[in-house]
Amino acid sequence: MENSNDFIYPTFNDKAEVIEQLSDKILMQNLDEQLSAVMVQGLKPVNIIDVFNERFNMINVKYREYDDILNQVLDMKISLHERVLLKLEERFDFQSNIEVDKILNDEFFLYVENLYDFFVINYKAKLISLLTNYIFDNRKHLSKEYKAVTDKKDLGIISLKKVFKTLDEVVIIYNLDEIIDGFINTVEENEYIIEIIVNNDEMEASNTIVSEIFLEDSVIDGFFGEEFKNNFFKPLTLDEFSYDLNTRIKNEVVKLLPKKNT
Repeated sequence: MENSNDFIYPTFNDKAEVIEQLSDKILMQNLDEQLSAVMVQGLKPVNIIDVFNERFNMINVKYREYDDILNQVLDMKISLHERVLLKLEERFDFQSNIEVDKILNDEFFLYVENLYDFFVINYKAKLISLLTNYIFDNRKHLSKEYKAVTDKKDLGIISLKKVFKTLDEVVIIYNLDEIIDGFINTVEENEYIIEIIVNNDEMEASNTIVSEIFLEDSVIDGFFGEEFKNNFFKPLTLDEFSYDLNTRIKNEVVKLLPKKNT
């Protein structure tokens, strides 16, 4: 038998406290900063939507008998997700075509939360993975291209030869910054960017959802704007982020390339 104390009718102050928990100014400010930043620092930033959902779920349990409160906090959750979606669409220049009034609430939340995960929480990791996999998958072509323009007598080349198995690997590491710039400049199809990321881990949740929205024939038919590529690669073009990103990409590529026996 449930304790009757669990169901004390909430006062006006109780309701105000519930709303304040979900509309916490600091929490919302942190979310706005994430959504407006070129790239959130750190490989695993705090997932603000997860924090919001934890509070939302606690309120739903505590006030499960009071529809007025449940309806109000649900409206707040829908509003927050609409706000996140709009900010992401504006920041990266894409149109998701996800409309809350045309799908179930839980579906809407799922789509938005995975877009937020892809373009905010794991954005830095996905940029690094994208370039790492592009370079490794195209290493034969890239080595051939950059051998022709690399001074084999350069001290940097001579030093790298002591580490890597062949000149193919050496010229890739030596010219890595130029290879990254070249990739950014030559990508023509926005879908290609997403394809490389998704193909690296097709079962990862946010990759699956982003693929459904932008790459597959589905009810939700998203598309990219003209500035998507520039916006997506922007951190790689800014001094504030590029050195750290290029270093991390280089470290990942180094791990994959064959080295001399030591």
